[in-house]
Amino acid sequence: MFQLATRGQSVARTWLGVGKQGAERPAIGSSEVGEGVIAGGRRYIATIEPWHGNEVVVYTKGESTLWDRTVIDDQIANGHGLLVADLNNDNIDEIIAGGRSQPYQLAIYHRPENSSLWQRIGLDEGGIAVSGLAVNDLNGDGYLDIVAIGSGTGNVIYYENIGR
Repeated sequence: MFQLATRGQSVARTWLGVGKQGAERPAIGSSEVGEGVIAGGRRYIATIEPWHGNEVVVYTKGESTLWDRTVIDDQIANGHGLLVADLNNDNIDEIIAGGRSQPYQLAIYHRPENSSLWQRIGLDEGGIAVSGLAVNDLNGDGYLDIVAIGSGTGNVIYYENIGR
């Protein structure tokens, strides 16, 4: 977007949400952010809030100008990694999120097609202090795999998606 603006092309700026509020800086707003699609092609924005906080939050377009804010988990410790990807090839994106403080955890959040609730699936409990995430089909089987970097735990872990 910034390259477009510097070339004289217009760039629109629209507020979607205000993030977590009510505390002192830096414990406000959002940090990691990803964009995904739920059933029916409806878009959402996923964030960790507040800045490196404990909440995984989903924003969906509602009736007002600001999008509706829903906390789907409030137990991430020092959230520092978030990605959005279709892990099971159902055209509905999952959220992958983790924290870098104890208790270390990495989780997948899935919203079934006919539900308004997100399901939390623990991927790693205690093995990695997440500071970065990547997804790609590393083994060529048609399913996106996950790689997590654990700076505090000194490791890189490959999570092979076997399609179940």
